[in-house]
Amino acid sequence: MDFLKIIAILIAILAFTTAGAWAFQTASESSCVSVLHIDGPIGLYPASGQASARDIVQALESFQSGSSKALLVEINSPGGSAVASTEIYDALRALNESGKTTVGYLSEVAASGGYYSAAGTQYIVANPNTITGSIGAVTDVTNYEELLNKIGVQQYAIKSGALKDIGAGYRNMTLAEKALLQELITETAGRFVTDVRAGRSGKLTEAFEPLLDARIISAKTALNAGLVDQIGSRKDALIKAAALSGLQTDGGTTPMECDITPQIPALSDIFSNIGFSMAQGFSRGLSGQNVKAQT
Repeated sequence: MDFLKIIAILIAILAFTTAGAWAFQTASESSCVSVLHIDGPIGLYPASGQASARDIVQALESFQSGSSKALLVEINSPGGSAVASTEIYDALRALNESGKTTVGYLSEVAASGGYYSAAGTQYIVANPNTITGSIGAVTDVTNYEELLNKIGVQQYAIKSGALKDIGAGYRNMTLAEKALLQELITETAGRFVTDVRAGRSGKLTEAFEPLLDARIISAKTALNAGLVDQIGSRKDALIKAAALSGLQTDGGTTPMECDITPQIPALSDIFSNIGFSMAQGFSRGLSGQNVKAQT
């Protein structure tokens, strides 16, 4: 068997395994509460330790076309990309409009983009010890000009406009650059606040306004401001999702769960039973085609 045939076989195995895992994860039943986990920093694309907004939105779209009526979104995230968080928020709002029931559960941390995502659900339950809030936006710019001077390195930019190299670490920022970046951050934060107001329409209290300095807050403070509906456990959130969707349960019994969290198998898992040498050859073939993960 030549190398090209080996590659074709391995690609077929990869496609079959990935499709099978996806189908299993997105399978939904009318008798269960679908559960979607958002763990770690939120980004657009899959990366180690990161929640991928594109995969999450795809899972939500599959849920929308399925028979399950209730969704629990369990969040343990400090936030991340503003774009990625907005995509998750928008997808959840679309689910609400389609007649599906969505409940958010704030676990250890659901701050910034983590809360942004939760604000798209119809009802939010917060663990008593969760850290949430941080409703705002931020960007960091590192300045290493003095370090470069100490080691005798100079860097120059040939640019078409005065602001083309804004944020460059090899020189100090100008007042105009700082003002421009502040304007962008303020605008991004403004959209965040607008979406929170829309998602929590009719629920926010006067205690919400002081929190717009982007501070982190406790579950108790969030409840007082109307940012969450209830302080409780994960079980409470599951029961609430079932109740809001009309799913029949026996008293306080925990409803059955269907996990729809995207799970794309790693190449190492797929190749574990095929043989190290074959996997190594396949990896070299991929490298030759400049295949790179997007993050």
